[in-house]
Amino acid sequence: MPVRAHEYPVDRHRTIRLIWLIYLGSGFCSLIDEVVFGRLLKLTLGNTTYANSILVSTFMGGLALGAFLMGRKADRVQRPLRLYALLECAAAISALAFPLALRQTDDLYRWVFIHFPSLSSSGLLWVQVLISPVLLLVPTMLMGSTMPLLARFVTAFEKQGIGPGVGRLYAVNMLGAVAGCASAGFLWISVFGVMGTLYLAAAVNLLIAAASWRLSLLHDPISPEAPPRVVPVIVPKVWTSGRFILLLAVFCSGWVSIGYELIWMRSIVFVLGNFTYVFSTVLTVYLMGNVIGVWIGSRLSVRFNSPALGFAGSLILLGVMGLNYPTLLTIATSVLKKIAGPDFDGMMELGYGATAVFLCLSIFLFILPSILMGIGFPLALQAFDRHRPNAAGRVTGLVYGVNTVGAVLGGVLTVFLLMPLMGVQRAVVVLGIFAVWTGTLTAQSVFSGRSFGMRSASLAVAAALTIMAFNVPPDLMAGRIFTSQGRNLMAFKEGITTTVTVHEVRGTDDHERLLSTSGTGIAGDGDDIRSAQKTLGHLGPLLHPTAKSVLSVGFGAGETTECLVRHDIRSIDCVEIAPELVDLALRFFNHINLGPKLHEHVRMIYMDAKNYLHLTDRRYDLILNDADAPHNPGSAALFTREHFKNAREHLNPGGLFITKLHVNHITRPAFNSVLGTFLEVFPHVTVWFPVSKPYMMVYLVGSVRPQRFDIGKIREVMASDRVAESLFHMNVRTDTDFFSWYVGDRQDIRDYLTSYRPNSDNCPFVEFYLGQEIVSDKSLLNEFMGKVRKHTAAGHIEWNGMGEAEIQEWQTTSQDLYPISSALLAAHTERNLILRLQLILAALKQKPLNRALRDQEDKILGILRMNIHAGRIDPAAVHSVADTMLSDDPQNGVAWLLKSWAFKKTKENDQSMEAGLRAIGLSPLTAAAFESLGTLLIEKKEYRPAVYRFQQAVVLKPDAARLHYLLGSAYGFNGNLKDAFTAFCEALRINPNNRPARMALSSGFSP
Repeated sequence: MPVRAHEYPVDRHRTIRLIWLIYLGSGFCSLIDEVVFGRLLKLTLGNTTYANSILVSTFMGGLALGAFLMGRKADRVQRPLRLYALLECAAAISALAFPLALRQTDDLYRWVFIHFPSLSSSGLLWVQVLISPVLLLVPTMLMGSTMPLLARFVTAFEKQGIGPGVGRLYAVNMLGAVAGCASAGFLWISVFGVMGTLYLAAAVNLLIAAASWRLSLLHDPISPEAPPRVVPVIVPKVWTSGRFILLLAVFCSGWVSIGYELIWMRSIVFVLGNFTYVFSTVLTVYLMGNVIGVWIGSRLSVRFNSPALGFAGSLILLGVMGLNYPTLLTIATSVLKKIAGPDFDGMMELGYGATAVFLCLSIFLFILPSILMGIGFPLALQAFDRHRPNAAGRVTGLVYGVNTVGAVLGGVLTVFLLMPLMGVQRAVVVLGIFAVWTGTLTAQSVFSGRSFGMRSASLAVAAALTIMAFNVPPDLMAGRIFTSQGRNLMAFKEGITTTVTVHEVRGTDDHERLLSTSGTGIAGDGDDIRSAQKTLGHLGPLLHPTAKSVLSVGFGAGETTECLVRHDIRSIDCVEIAPELVDLALRFFNHINLGPKLHEHVRMIYMDAKNYLHLTDRRYDLILNDADAPHNPGSAALFTREHFKNAREHLNPGGLFITKLHVNHITRPAFNSVLGTFLEVFPHVTVWFPVSKPYMMVYLVGSVRPQRFDIGKIREVMASDRVAESLFHMNVRTDTDFFSWYVGDRQDIRDYLTSYRPNSDNCPFVEFYLGQEIVSDKSLLNEFMGKVRKHTAAGHIEWNGMGEAEIQEWQTTSQDLYPISSALLAAHTERNLILRLQLILAALKQKPLNRALRDQEDKILGILRMNIHAGRIDPAAVHSVADTMLSDDPQNGVAWLLKSWAFKKTKENDQSMEAGLRAIGLSPLTAAAFESLGTLLIEKKEYRPAVYRFQQAVVLKPDAARLHYLLGSAYGFNGNLKDAFTAFCEALRINPNNRPARMALSSGFSP
């Protein structure tokens, strides 16, 4: 006959420790399963907040339902360990079956999406929301049902009450959850892949089941005649009615806890960036705080004369932490920015060092509120146990279930209501006030019948905290977190998926604007950053001139779609996950996008791009993958083997798939992984880089058929005035200028790519790689171009309609241009400004009228001028460098321009004027020299000659809004108000952001 636990008190502690070990493993498996389920759901529902919300809500709801149902039966189960073992086996089997079930529903979603197009993405979402949670309910209910069973078993050994016994058991389970979350996020998925991690969790589940079954042979059954536990405290009669208030407080505690967690996840990316390990780190700290709190609460539950009052106090303190969160976050941000200085954005990159920063900041911000969340659970258990003693299973199921239901509803309301309507700061403050008043109401029920002073004091404290919360500036977080060094916040908009911000970059001549999502800059109207979207908008239509249908993945600032419209493409679809991004882009960047005419030319689809491409039956001639960095969780799925295959299958015959790929702020293994995965999927690949307007991205062009480009058709497209006008900004005037972008083909890439790890949905190598620091300089681009860039473009050209002489002329022109583009590339990858300038000047001796070279010259000189005037470069050092340049080349006008700026900095104006005149004489095509001389003439009040010099500068660089503003200022000083008005209007036409021109117009043209 099996022995009974209560008959062998000597083995009580050993048995409890074995149960703890078993439940530790259960928590470990549960969180691994949740992480895996989340990744699998995103593959079906898309990388959206809806997928996260369904996961969190259903996972916690299933746990609550399982705990509640088993709680009603647990106290009558005579063999709890044996039933627990069976439940663990069932949980493992159901978890393994989840991917298969998900694939079956995936086919259903595709059928609905294709056959009911009127449903659109929102209609499909409702179908997914109704079906997907059903698949999660079975494994999660099985997981949740284990808590009441073990509570029933443990309390048969526990003499102090349900609070300490079940509280410690829950703490151990949460400790296992911490280990599962951290190991899955940092280790298992990167080592074993998603499915391998699921198999690992299932194997541990089965080991736990075997251990439970073995233990059940020694300690099952529990005797139904076990003596009732003695509760030493006499319960006041009034507590019977107060239990409903306590139950409400337990519900609200779950709501506030999960609401805090979701807000933390959203807000921390403003500081640390949107990386996978940020989320893993925050969740690990959150769970660890819960473990510590539950353990502390377990000890406090038997020491408090009124555990309900202790629970109320923990809830009030939790509310106070929420009210202080905006202030704490701004303090942490300020400290980090002071430590990092101007390199703050660069510091927040992947790598072990940055992960340590994530961990320290998360502990500072989240550990105390997480501990308070954990403290409340055992206190609430002990308070309910006093109302219904000797019913451990039922009480545990009730408290755990109600708390979890609160978390489920609270999570949904926080994500879909509070954050979109109120924003992150107001949402966390509202939750804090909610917690304070809920805790106060609970305390009032405990104080019932006691002194009027205690009740009044608690109400006064709650009222004072509420008043303080409403007196906090509503834009505290936006004003201090979103405004980073060198950037002014212009607008921000919070949505369900992300928070979008628009900044004005200080210190730029044309007052550039930057568009960011979740703290990461993705687009803008700066001269360099525009290159990325313009390249995508023109590269595809030029390589495939007969394209009639295009899919653009990602909207950015909207310039890609604007460029596509210039090519008269019949059908343009754009998939964007965040509607708020499009709203702000149309509002602040309408000078570079289609503005109010967007919907006349483009069909906007608001959903996850990978999910759309997976579900739709549409095919395209061009698919443009305008995704962010591959390690960013929001865009990582757009660089996997599966996404590339989906794109390939949705191309029309002869279609092209084009993706941009960062070569800065990425690790070499991650870069190689994307490159190698792309080569696996597409049999024909070419690589392009806009060397005439360089920016830190290469462009991969994949196709099923060999890539052959018709020069005649390309020339026809480029002959269009609308296309030529846009390409002018990219310094492209001829087809040979365009083909200077060509880097290499598949064979050339093979010469560079010796080894790589494939990147797939199951093995997301790029997203989870944590082996070395990110490359934040231009060494990767230099290395890649040095090995891949070959003069092999002619092998991909169709010479239809061209004679031998014309072909020979084209090849000669292309060969002459090759060293110029090489100089541009070398200058772009050179970090030393003076060496960059010298490379450009050497190339200008060969091609003095080359617009791309002049553009780079102007850019480098602008940086040098700003640094000299700001005092960041010593004038003596400038003179030394200029003298060295003149010793090598006495006819170097740029050297005299540098000396002019150095003289001006030391207030030697006559020498500055003389050097400026010599600069113009020796470099009559350098716009910066005429601009500098015009500025000196205005300071000397020689306005007429200043007008002349600025006119010459404008002729050399007609698309510079800054120069038109300076010309208008000179006109204004000279009394030519009509000409001033014209010049200021031209400056605003080129760049509506030019604030000095706008201010001049509003003040009657007075500079």
